[in-house]
Amino acid sequence: MRMNMKSNHQAVQSKNIRMWSRVVYDFKRSPQAIISLAFLIFLVLVAVFAPLIATNDPINTNLSLRLRPPFGFDKYEPSFFFGTDALGRDVFSRMVFGTRVSLLVGFSVVLISGTLGTVLGLLAGYFGGKTDDIIMRLADIQLAFPFMLLMLAVLAVIGAGLWNLIMVLGITNWVSYARVVRGQVLSIREKEFVDAAREIGAPHKHIIFKHILPNVLSSIIVIASFSVASAIISEATLSFLGLGVPASVPTWGTILSEGRSYITRGWWLMILPGSAIALTVLSINILGDWLRDIIDPRMQID
Repeated sequence: MRMNMKSNHQAVQSKNIRMWSRVVYDFKRSPQAIISLAFLIFLVLVAVFAPLIATNDPINTNLSLRLRPPFGFDKYEPSFFFGTDALGRDVFSRMVFGTRVSLLVGFSVVLISGTLGTVLGLLAGYFGGKTDDIIMRLADIQLAFPFMLLMLAVLAVIGAGLWNLIMVLGITNWVSYARVVRGQVLSIREKEFVDAAREIGAPHKHIIFKHILPNVLSSIIVIASFSVASAIISEATLSFLGLGVPASVPTWGTILSEGRSYITRGWWLMILPGSAIALTVLSINILGDWLRDIIDPRMQID
């Protein structure tokens, strides 16, 4: 029995190695994925080196320079690449620092919701019974509320703020992970290598995290890639409505919100941050779609 379990486990490891080799090979043949990844790496570098890239203080106001157009549209000296807003603040610098907030929210939310949802999904699928019923009923209750309405209600109670926003988005996005992981575990827990692990007395913790989790990891990665884009959009939406981060903190959503009153005179206040959000979400979605085709076992024919 021990040899059978070892053989099955080695077969799973060999399959995973082949899968990741196929991922690298197919990535090199996908220009869309390469461009998307390069753009996201560029954004990460911008976020990390924001103080060095920004040309001005993002919160410094100068009403004598208000609503100055971007470089190429301004009759004055080209001191502001992306123009200025209604308070004379440099839009380029605000967008550079806003990259930090968008990426921080996106990846932090995925880390929180992915960890919480994966653990709950593993427990529900592996133990079943009352554990499964309780976790899935909690998921059903949360899904019964409109997502954005739930966000607005919670943030209205606890108050706006960056970390409040991250925690709320992280806690309320666990359901998609839990439901997918549970469905995968229900099938995997009946496999021979899991039965073999039980027969030799392996503890539940060892079976769940050593034998089952590696086999659902591909699905988790696919969900996470799309969840980053969803979190960025949610942050921009809530900041646009005034329930995201404080107004003093530059974000893409805040720039959009402040520019809506000047759409005819300050078109760049809507076009530039809107384009940044669209390109970021598009890049993440392209990578997510590519990962789904490559990693998701349901899209593969062995």
